[in-house]
Amino acid sequence: MKIGFLAVSALFLAWGVVAAEKQVGVWPNEFYSFSVHLDNDLFVDTDRYYTNGVRLSLLSKDIEAMDLPDWAQRVYEWVPFFGREGHTNNIGLAIGQNMYTPRDITIAEPQPDDHPWGGWLYLGLSLHHKSLRDLHKLELQFGIVGPYSLTEESQTLIHRLRGFDLPEGWDNQIGTEPGILLNYTYKNRLGQWGEPRGWGADFIPDVGVTLGNIRTDASLGGTLRAGWRVPLDFQSLRIDESGYALAQADELSGGWRSVSLYLFAGVRGYAVAHDIFLDGNTFRDSPSVPRVPFVGAAEMGVGLRWGRCRLVYAQVMRTREFEGQESGQQFGSVNFTWFF
Repeated sequence: MKIGFLAVSALFLAWGVVAAEKQVGVWPNEFYSFSVHLDNDLFVDTDRYYTNGVRLSLLSKDIEAMDLPDWAQRVYEWVPFFGREGHTNNIGLAIGQNMYTPRDITIAEPQPDDHPWGGWLYLGLSLHHKSLRDLHKLELQFGIVGPYSLTEESQTLIHRLRGFDLPEGWDNQIGTEPGILLNYTYKNRLGQWGEPRGWGADFIPDVGVTLGNIRTDASLGGTLRAGWRVPLDFQSLRIDESGYALAQADELSGGWRSVSLYLFAGVRGYAVAHDIFLDGNTFRDSPSVPRVPFVGAAEMGVGLRWGRCRLVYAQVMRTREFEGQESGQQFGSVNFTWFF
């Protein structure tokens, strides 16, 4: 089953690259964007497993629109992939923190049959190569797992401020380990119906590969969006892709004509070869649980854009990720983006 999944992903990616070569048309993006993304299961009144994720992201305007220094311009011209016809490029920066806990955070003793305690604090650097129809995204994340991820301090502070039960088991978290993660994602707007400046819909499938000691997996999925003036971007509510809501310049002209309101739904499957928050530390013993190799996810939600601001909310559902997990997980996901 795993080989079949990877084979389908490889074929999909190969087709997408060939199809992308046939796409012509530059995606004009003369704005920077800043995004705040929050995942939290308190939206569904739980506090467990992947319990919180927060990320701040900054995406550049098109590199082609920048006044680059001479040395940077030479580097840019030296990279063949950057200069493909009908494509432009952007650079993204991000900082984020993910938090994982067992079902009951009030138990101080180890819980060997439940999700290990763990945290991931990271910086991200990404490159986006895009046209009107397709997007290639490559992101490198590097950071730290364990006490230095500051997840214990974050959860304790928030719970104390809100009057919730304090977490008692962080002494059992996965140990300190430097982490690195490289992700490649490809998206292609295969279908687009209706009027871009009126009622319409689009369908955006995606395929991705992630490598690193934090997580190694392959993914395949797609998102269907429909509504009024569906944004001309490659929206994703995955926290590792948040902040990259690219907009065309003429979408941000202001006034009521720049308002977008749309619904969306998506599904995605993962073949997971490694997850440090389930498998434990790489080079030493640590809490761990048997990982489920195939995980499914679904999301549905609503997006609103007014002028240079965009707000999107999604309800996310995941199947079981480790053996002994009583059921799948749900959490809410919020993303706010400001174009400037």
